[in-house]
Amino acid sequence: RTSLRRLRRLGMIINIGETGKFSISEAVFRFGADVRVGDDIREAQLRLIRDGEAVVHTKEPSQGSLLSEEDQEEQAQEEMTEEGEA
Repeated sequence: RTSLRRLRRLGMIINIGETGKFSISEAVFRFGADVRVGDDIREAQLRLIRDGEAVVHTKEPSQGSLLSEEDQEEQAQEEMTEEGEA
């Protein structure tokens, strides 16, 4: 959970609702997927979706609505810390 929270803060994944599922950003997918030079990225994505390891969403979720109250407070504290360091 901690690792997923960190990845979400970095913008690498987006949680989808309260189901525990998430969407991986395209750049992260390309980096981490089992795709080699010359392999079809789209085919690899479809395979992950077909196997239930990834989900497709058409509507961009509102990040604020996906964060729990605790996460929102944590994020606000981090932003304040970053502003104080600048």
